[in-house]
Amino acid sequence: MKQNIQKQKEMQYWFDYIVNQLTMDELIRFHLHESVSEDVKLNISAFARWMVSGHVGWIFFSEELKIAFRQQVVNLYRTADAISDMQELHRELFQIVLKTIPDGHCYVAPPNNGMLLSPDEIKSIPQCINRIPETSVGINSAFYTSEREKHQLVDLFRGCVSNNVNKPITIMQMKDIGILGVSSLSRDSSAWAEFQRVFYQNVQNWKSIIIDLRGNRGGEAGPLSELLCFLGGIKNGWLPSAQKSFIRNTPEAFFLQKQKGESFEDPIEREAYFSELEILRRKMSREVSGCIVVDNYNVQKYNNSSMPICILTDRLTGSAAEAIVYQSKYLTHSVTIGENTCGMCQYGRTTKICLPSGYLLTLGTIYWIYETENVEGNGFLPDIVVQGKDAFVCAKERMLKKRGTVLRISDKQYRE
Repeated sequence: MKQNIQKQKEMQYWFDYIVNQLTMDELIRFHLHESVSEDVKLNISAFARWMVSGHVGWIFFSEELKIAFRQQVVNLYRTADAISDMQELHRELFQIVLKTIPDGHCYVAPPNNGMLLSPDEIKSIPQCINRIPETSVGINSAFYTSEREKHQLVDLFRGCVSNNVNKPITIMQMKDIGILGVSSLSRDSSAWAEFQRVFYQNVQNWKSIIIDLRGNRGGEAGPLSELLCFLGGIKNGWLPSAQKSFIRNTPEAFFLQKQKGESFEDPIEREAYFSELEILRRKMSREVSGCIVVDNYNVQKYNNSSMPICILTDRLTGSAAEAIVYQSKYLTHSVTIGENTCGMCQYGRTTKICLPSGYLLTLGTIYWIYETENVEGNGFLPDIVVQGKDAFVCAKERMLKKRGTVLRISDKQYRE
């Protein structure tokens, strides 16, 4: 026992030494490219400092995870002389994140924003806690081509976001059912403007709607959230995407929050972000030391529309797409069908920080909690679980069976 305590003290001593190798001013100069360094130990120090003092979730992590993180950082630091180049170093740093940090948004990337590790490499990492999940309920309907004739789907809109043909968003119709195939919520104002225009032009022809979020890894929830508000009869309102919001009040965290705000190109969005940030910073938490909290007030459930809504989810539905799933629970005429979502929604408003080498560390600036504990890595359980079946087919059949009625089930989830 005494030997273990001594080892823990020694490890803590070395870790504190590592994170204190750089001042806050030096960290900022490296981020702004005013200084550059390929010193391995210096990059390890900067990485560790941003993680423990800037990561919004650090204070929520278990002591077991913190010890594992510290130990791996110390071990890497002690063997720094054996590391030959920057790519090798940052692959090691990324693996530390994957093994010890329960945050699907946190990762290390090269200066060109490429991938340090392939999906197969990530899957092969022992003790990896941030694995890429497998899914078994079909692909997003936005990808349907020959399948469209099979399901008698009529295209009303087909586009892509982020200039990426692999991220289509579509609006289709089958009889009097509207289908929104949304494979990504990446930001592209022109694509979303046309998407919304076609939606409002056709929604009066539908008696029910399927919103397909399978495979959707997130982006910006705003455009789709607006449509949910419309469907719920919410005028000039909003739907909460979490129960409570937390930010940290360290100098490192404040810098990250400022960086995130400056990334908004739209002046209205930037102003709204900084206004909310100011409110958050005024509310010191009595629940969590070193953190600021704001409660989302109790929002009523909306039932101003009788149009049933089916939201399709799978194990890849994450981040902003999960925010849409959470928001939909405030609409009494909505139901979710498919698999558990990814569980990548507790850390948001991410921003990239430059390490001394120029490699990038992505960190969230806000932490959300929900009525359900341990959402990160676990996700939200759908109302109707349909494993091993195409969720779209199941939703379509339910819609056709229950035409003209509000599609709602009891709070108890069940399996089809």
